[in-house]
Formats: sequence, C-alpha cells, structure tokens
Amino acid sequence: MHKLLELQLTRLKLDEATPPATAQSWADFLKRIENAYVEADQERYMLERSMDISSRELLELNSKLENAQHMAQLGYWLYDPSNKSLFLSKELRAILGLTLAQALPTPSELIQLIHEDCRDDIVKLLNSFSDEISEVGRELSLLHPDGTYHWYSFVCNQYSHPGTRLKTYTGIAMDITDRKKAEQEVAYLHQQLLLSAREIGMADISAAVLHNVGNVLNSVCVSLDLLKDSLINSRSDRLKNVSDLLEENMGSISRYLAEDEKGKQIPQYLISLSKNISDEYQTCQEEVKNLESYIQHIKEIVASQNSMCRTSGMTELIIPSETMDSALKISETSDFSNKINFIKNYAYKKKIRIDKTKMLQILVNILQNAKQSVLANDNVGKKEISISIEETEGKTEGMNDLKIVIQDNGVGIPPENLTRIFSFGYTTKEDGHGFGLHACAIAAHEMGGDLVAISEGVGKGATFVLTLPAKVS
Repeated sequence: MHKLLELQLTRLKLDEATPPATAQSWADFLKRIENAYVEADQERYMLERSMDISSRELLELNSKLENAQHMAQLGYWLYDPSNKSLFLSKELRAILGLTLAQALPTPSELIQLIHEDCRDDIVKLLNSFSDEISEVGRELSLLHPDGTYHWYSFVCNQYSHPGTRLKTYTGIAMDITDRKKAEQEVAYLHQQLLLSAREIGMADISAAVLHNVGNVLNSVCVSLDLLKDSLINSRSDRLKNVSDLLEENMGSISRYLAEDEKGKQIPQYLISLSKNISDEYQTCQEEVKNLESYIQHIKEIVASQNSMCRTSGMTELIIPSETMDSALKISETSDFSNKINFIKNYAYKKKIRIDKTKMLQILVNILQNAKQSVLANDNVGKKEISISIEETEGKTEGMNDLKIVIQDNGVGIPPENLTRIFSFGYTTKEDGHGFGLHACAIAAHEMGGDLVAISEGVGKGATFVLTLPAKVS
C-alpha cells in the first residue's frame, strides 16, 4: 500500500479491512488523499527547484573559486590515504604542467619528481604529522614536464575525521620559480653591492693614506730645501781661502800671523767662522732628524696600509688599542693634529681574534667623520674626540664583548638621521657617496657585532659605538 494512502487511513482511524461507513466519510477520505498527493507534488517541485538552484549556485561558486585560484596563481589539492586517492584542482594541474586529460601521478611518483636535494626533508616532513602539528609549509623543487625544475611553495593541513582514526590531507600550492630567480638575482646584486662598498671603503682608506703620505712628503720637501739652501750658502768654502793664505805664508807663518794685517785677522776670523759652521751643522743635523722622523712616519703609514691589503675574512690575534692607534695614524693629517685634542681611555688590554681589515676599515671611517664633524663645528672652542676601549657584557651567555666608543663634540646628527646614515647611498656631504657608514655597518654585522650612532641633535656632537665579540682564541 502506498505510504500516502496508509497515512490517510491512519488519520481517519481506518484500515484495509474497514472501509468508510458513509458517503460523506468516503468523500472526506478521497479529499484527503487528493490533498496529500497535491502537497506531495508541490513538495517534489520545490525540492527539484531547490536542487536546481543549489546546483547552479554550486557551479557558480566553483567557477568563482577556480577564477580566484587562477588570479592568485595557486591550486588546491586533497589526498585521502584510506583509498589512496589524490585530487588536484584545475589551476594546480596547470601549475604543475598537467593537462585535464592526463592521468594524475601517484603520491609515490610525485615524491620521485622532487629534487633529490630536498626529497628526504619533504618525506620526513610528511611523516612528522601528529596531534600537536596539524599544518606545515615548505618550499620544494619539483621536476616540470618541460624537463626543468620549478620551485613550489606548498602548505599541507591534516584533518582528522571525528569519531574515527581516518585522516585526510589537504593544502594549497603555488609556483614560486620567478620569485626564486628574483631572490637569486637580488642576492647576487647584494653581493656585488657589498663588494663595491668594500672596494670604495678600501679606496677611502687608500685616499686617506695617500693624503697623509702627501702631507709628510711636503714636510720632507721643506727639510730638503732647507738642507739644500744650507749647503749652497754654507760658509765652509771660506775655510779654503784661509787655508790658501796660510799655505802661501807657511815659511814665515809666525811673522805672518803676528805682523801682517791680513794674518793678524785670521785667528779671530777662524773663531767666528767656526761658530757659523757649527750653527749650520746644528741646523742640518736637526733637519736630518726631521727627515728620519718623516720617513719613519711614512713607513708606519704604509705598513698600516699593507695590513689593510690582506685578504678580508682572515682573523688574527690583535691588541685593540694598537689597532686603534693604527687607525689614528692612517687618518692623521697636519691640519687635524694641531686643532683636535684626543682623549684616550684604553681600559681593555687583552688580545682578541678578529678580522683586522674590517675593524680598521670601520675605525678609520668613523675617525675621519668625527674629525670632519669637529672641525666643522665653529660653536665650540676646544675641539675634542674621546676614544674608549672597554669590555662589556656579550650577547652570548658566558662571553663578553669588546666595546669601542668614539665620541666627538662636532656638529651632531639630527634624530631622524641616526639610522638613515647607515643606509646605502645616504650622505649629508656634498662630495659624499653614501657608502662609508653603510659598508661599516655591514662589516660590523659580518663580524658578529653591531655599530650604532647616538646624538642629542644638531650641534651637540655624536657618539659611535662599535661592539664586537671578544674571541680570545
């Protein structure tokens, strides 16, 4: 019996063996059956209409989802371990270079397509899921159908079905090959930039060395001119005239010196001439000492430059105070020496192992900037640069750091420029190139240290603090 007919019999308290007793009962019974079938038809129509609308909405939603994936250039995937079924969205197929008609690779085949350099890591990652770790992300290199390896970024999410031990893995993936190429290009350009900055930094130091040698050579030339003038105008040649007179009168030398008018003047003349020659000799001796000092100074400057020419990256045991003095000597000029008072406080006496080339590059650059800043500040009478070398608590537990503080009373730095001065290409000097402090900050970072600038503002001086790990072996 049809369920609708059975339902109406129950409502009228009738059954198959007990038909309606009266004509009215039959009419009510048939009316109820008719209404029930009409209602059923209406419900079926509404259900079919609802399914049709839902189907169209699902298709539209799926189309929007596919369009969104295409715009974002990422695809969706799903893997069910229970039946080893793998689903890839249309966009992901395109990203992986697979056509819609092409059979999907199995999970094991996909694993084999991963580049061997990251295959083991991916396998370990997929086996590392647990209740605590439900989502992971990685970048991997996968063999593309065109025969080249493409880079992909993927996210994998683990979904546990409630009440069961079944798990499903879902996620998204996108092709990042272009980004990887761009990253490699940026890394290459950054390396080239570092090399250029280092070469320019070395050129700055070389220019400072040549400038200092030039200043010393000027002093050498002055001393040589004085010696030359002294030799040209020397009175020593007058001894020959006296010698000739004495030789001519050697037979009657006593009478000549006692009675002859010229002869009587010779003793006093010799006394006066001797004094003049002694003064000339003293002057020449002082100039020779000056020449020795100047030449020694040039040798020290050249020796400091030679230490800068060693291969960067090589570490050696140094005494920080000696390295600071070398930096001062490299940056020393006659203009600076008479106008700036240097205050030294070298409290740190230990040897440390460090890249001396990079350390000198940083110190020379900071000292040159400090000297220029101090000389440019006309609002202070006594121009000073204070240098301290001390030990401080290190970033690494159990290891102390070396702290070098160079403080000046120069023109100062505006607050907004305290970090900008370390940016590539930024400079406040008309003839500056903006590489110096940038290269110094990079060099400090490469050595595991840090370089910061401190200033209360324009006209209030500046302090540069260089912190380096104090490795003693």
